Amino acid sequence: MLLAQSGSVRLSRLAVIGQAVRQMQHWIKNLYNFSGRTIAPEWRVLTWVSDGPPGRQPQYAIGDEFLIYDVPSRSFPARARVTGETEHRPELVNREGGPGEGKRWPYVTPVDVIAAVDTAVAPTPFMIDIAITQGGHRRIVEDVYDRAVSHLPAGFRRARLTAPLSRPIAIERETAEPFEQRFEIATRTAYRREQALVHRLAKHLRKKGHRVSRHAITLPDGTELRSDLFDHDILLLVEAKAKADRSSIRMAVGQLLDYERFVFPKPKLRAILLPERPADDLLALLAWMCHEGRAPARGRGAVLSA
Repeated sequence: MLLAQSGSVRLSRLAVIGQAVRQMQHWIKNLYNFSGRTIAPEWRVLTWVSDGPPGRQPQYAIGDEFLIYDVPSRSFPARARVTGETEHRPELVNREGGPGEGKRWPYVTPVDVIAAVDTAVAPTPFMIDIAITQGGHRRIVEDVYDRAVSHLPAGFRRARLTAPLSRPIAIERETAEPFEQRFEIATRTAYRREQALVHRLAKHLRKKGHRVSRHAITLPDGTELRSDLFDHDILLLVEAKAKADRSSIRMAVGQLLDYERFVFPKPKLRAILLPERPADDLLALLAWMCHEGRAPARGRGAVLSA
C-alpha cells in the first residue's frame, strides 16, 4: 500500500500485517539459479526461497519485497514479494534442491515474483550502484530498491533489442570459471591465466580508489561479448592474454576495437595486459597502430605486462 506523507510529495511504502501497519522493508536475496532461468516468464514458477544457516532465520515479513540476485549472471533479473511466514522446512529444501541443501538452508519463505526481465538485459550491481556481499540475504534502503525498479517494472518482459546493450558486470573471483570455458583443457588453462592477470590488475586499481568492472555486451541477434576489465575513473579498456605472442596480441587488438564500439562510457584509453614483455616487433606494431592512425585517434593505447 502507498501512503503520501502529509505536506510532502515523497511516498513511503507501508505494509499491512493483520491489524498492524509497518514500513515495508527491502532486501537482496542471492540465488544460484540451478534451474538455469534465462527468460522473464521462467521466474513465474518461483514460489519460495530458502535461507540459512541454521540459527539465522531471516527477518522477512509479509509484504516485504526483495531483489533477486542471480549469482551465475551477476545481475538482478527479478523482484519478488513475501506472501507468507518463514518456516523451518529442511525436508522441502532437500526434496527440491538436493540432499544436504536443507541442512544448509532450512528456512523457507513463500514469495510471489512480481517482475522479471531476461537475463541478457537484467540490471547489474554497477547499474544500481550497490556492492554485492557474501551471504544469502541482506536489507537494503528504499532508494537502492527504487533504482532497481526502474529497470524491473512490474510484469514479465522479454528482451527485444534493436541496438547493442552494454552492461557493467562484476569481475569474477580468481577461482570462478564460466560454463563456456569448460569444454577444452587448453582453453580453460588460457582463461585461468588471463583471469589471474585481470584479478591482479583489478586489485591494484581498487587500492588506488578506482572503480573497475567488466562489460557484458548483448547484440540484437543474441550474441553476448564480455570485455576483461574497464576502469570507470580513467575510462581504460583492457584486454588480457595468457601469452605475449603475435597471434594473441593481434586477437587482443581486434577485441579492443570491437568492444570499444559498444562500451559506455566511451573508452579514452586502451591496453593489452600480458604476462611478460612482448617482442620489440610487436611493440612496434602497437605503436604504429596507435600513432599512425591505424586505431581510432580519440583513444590511446598501452601494453601492460604483469
